[in-house]
Amino acid sequence: MSEPVYIYQEKQQQGPFDLTKVQEMFRKNMISQTAYIFKVGWKDWRPIGECQLELGLTEHELPPPPPGELVEHRERAPRASIEGKIMIHTGRQLALGSGVNVSPTGIFVETEEHFFNVGEKIKLTCKVHELGHPFRAEATVIRISEKPKGYGFRFEGIDKKISKEIQKIIDRMNKELRKAS
Repeated sequence: MSEPVYIYQEKQQQGPFDLTKVQEMFRKNMISQTAYIFKVGWKDWRPIGECQLELGLTEHELPPPPPGELVEHRERAPRASIEGKIMIHTGRQLALGSGVNVSPTGIFVETEEHFFNVGEKIKLTCKVHELGHPFRAEATVIRISEKPKGYGFRFEGIDKKISKEIQKIIDRMNKELRKAS
């Protein structure tokens, strides 16, 4: 048997499954396009779109992401409004949320699940439509919000290339807003 595979979708973890079963489930549309996959031996959970080929899921392609929303311009820390699924995880807790806004230094994620604390170090796996590809980051919880319900995170470890891509999105969206006004 190959290494066990786990699936996280619709706020539930499923598995373990062998690779053949995962391939069958995918081909029968039993795995959501927003699902996350974990295979024993991997370091983190990964969005299905990031590991599709690695799991031998070449028969189907995921649809392109929908277009993003316009930027929210903030003088102190310009941010881009975003859409996408964000997985927040530590060694003992896992939560799924929706991305609200992002900057090169942090992200706000809406989620109903509140069990992380301010100052806690976490890992993020982000599938942000505006970037067109998933990314991972290490972060610290800096704010817990009740309205909207979610967390503010400060990136502690993010690829410089991703940070630059986020800034390009903000710059492009701000330019579009200036043209519209």
